[in-house]
Amino acid sequence: MPNPDGAKQFVDDETPLEAQSNHDPKREGPPGTVWGTLGLAFTIISGAYCWLFKTWDKSEFPDETFQNPTFWWGLAILLALTALYAIRVKTSELLDKVLIALLCISILAAVGTGFIVLREGLPSKDSYTIAVFGFTGNGDALTNGLARRIRGAIWDQLQSQANQFPRHLLILNRDRDPKGETEREQLEYVRKWARRGKGSHLAIWLHVSMQPAGQYVATATYVNPHNKNEGMWVRGSVWVEQEIAIAAFMSQVLKLPMRVRSYVHDSIRREGLRDKILLNPMSFREDSEILDDLASTLPLWRDLRGRRRKEEFSLIPKISSRRAPVPGEGEDRRYELSVTVMNDGERDVPEVTVNVEFPSMFLDESPPPVVKPSGKTGIIRLEVNSKTQNIGNIYSGLETPSLIQGLFYVIRGKTRKENPELLDQKVTAIVSSGLSKSTKVSKTIAELSPFQ
Repeated sequence: MPNPDGAKQFVDDETPLEAQSNHDPKREGPPGTVWGTLGLAFTIISGAYCWLFKTWDKSEFPDETFQNPTFWWGLAILLALTALYAIRVKTSELLDKVLIALLCISILAAVGTGFIVLREGLPSKDSYTIAVFGFTGNGDALTNGLARRIRGAIWDQLQSQANQFPRHLLILNRDRDPKGETEREQLEYVRKWARRGKGSHLAIWLHVSMQPAGQYVATATYVNPHNKNEGMWVRGSVWVEQEIAIAAFMSQVLKLPMRVRSYVHDSIRREGLRDKILLNPMSFREDSEILDDLASTLPLWRDLRGRRRKEEFSLIPKISSRRAPVPGEGEDRRYELSVTVMNDGERDVPEVTVNVEFPSMFLDESPPPVVKPSGKTGIIRLEVNSKTQNIGNIYSGLETPSLIQGLFYVIRGKTRKENPELLDQKVTAIVSSGLSKSTKVSKTIAELSPFQ
């Protein structure tokens, strides 16, 4: 159109329409400058992105939110989109190029920060790290207060150990109550927060509840945050140990015969010395498995009521023999006599005396130990004290070595064939201690010396 000077004004058709409007201050829609693009991106990131991410992550902004590597990688994606748009609208001005270069550097910095945060979330190789979560109750003031006091006591103990071994033990405060309606939800919640900031090798929390009988039950749970294939470790209540103590009292003090069958859920682990106790438990997942096992186990316990109670002092002599070499060949058999004492009572016995009566006709030509008159024809008597054999206390449930040493006897082949009735003569052992009545056991020569 004509201008005041009468000259014509032309529009350069080779210039893109977008470039003609880039610097139009009244332009509506997406920003048309690099500065405007950066300003819009900053507004979105500092406002909408941070708010949406912390809401989705359920984290406290900024400390907990910044400890999630996903936040930084999401930021890098937003910056990358911003850079692509800025390149599209940039001009040939040097400032635009500098701003885009800084934007690219920010992208690399966000990606790198994400990997640094991820690495810091891994547990240390130099020190064992434990994350202590919030201890919970049933929601009432009584159990909640007890849970807080237990957590405080455990925290003090762990910190005390950490102060003694600062290079090998680190305790992290994760004062968060595990949330979730199911066990898996709680497990994932704990794994998530145990990996934030400094990573941990072990995460623990405890729940306190009250039973109808008025007893408090505390259940501790342990989680390996970095092994998704491993479930929770549940440490059973200390009341279980008290129940075991009651059973031990009934068995050892009241002398009531008892049988024990223990069951351990698959999710429960025993730690420390408890793992060394031989319970031989049956592992189960459903209660029905216990009922099925008891249906086959309980019938085997019917004879418990008829079993005798052990006496305070009870000694049982045991007579046996072993083959000994005999010169030459033939049908003669040579044996060495053995007499031991079994303490079948509840109490230990400091000293015992054993008297043995033996048919003299079977004695070997080798000299027997010191003998005493028996007052019976054809019978020798040996008396041995445990102290003279260097045997100390005879503990409950144990058996002594042989108290008779060096008594050899021979059964002739001719006697076995022609006069087998002679083998019906008896070997008798009598044990006494002065603490209980004497006990007598007898065996015939034939029973004691089988022909082989």
